[in-house]
Amino acid sequence: MQALYPVALFVHVLGVGMLFAGDGVTYAVLKSLRNASTSGQVRVVCGAMRWAGPLHMVGPLMILAGGLYMVATAWGWTTAWIDVALVSFAVASYLGIGVSQKKMKALAGQAAAAPDGPIGADLAAALQDRTMWIVSGVLFVWLAAFLYLMILKPGWTVSIAAMVISTALGWMVGVRNAARTAASVTTTAGVLEG
Repeated sequence: MQALYPVALFVHVLGVGMLFAGDGVTYAVLKSLRNASTSGQVRVVCGAMRWAGPLHMVGPLMILAGGLYMVATAWGWTTAWIDVALVSFAVASYLGIGVSQKKMKALAGQAAAAPDGPIGADLAAALQDRTMWIVSGVLFVWLAAFLYLMILKPGWTVSIAAMVISTALGWMVGVRNAARTAASVTTTAGVLEG
């Protein structure tokens, strides 16, 4: 069983790379949405999310497959940083699939239904959705926290503190991006419609 450990580690790390790439695409899409001034631009930018989808599907499966194998064969189920990472991974999966993905699909649906031209009030409200921005901020910063846990392998207190601190930082990033988007979209929609 130990002979496959290097393969499991490779699969695990490759999954992390895929997840980073998917989150990079998502972040670029969100940043571009902040600069959109027409419903057509929002549609085009939302279309770029198709590149993140496969990365967000396959990456976590690879992380989980490789990680669970390594835990079962080498680390055990009572290692602090692993337990914190597993619980956080479950929460991240819910936030990514249950919240962020649904918000992005709803936004893309509204953009598809919106008439060509300036961003209307309904689409502007969807672009300004604070939950979408906060969850994206938290998930993006959590990637660094997961790397921290995997590389430094801290005990309980530091592992939990890493996730709490990264959650706070991600929240702040999300709130800041939501505020910037609200100002940008409001200004753009106001100028174009007014």
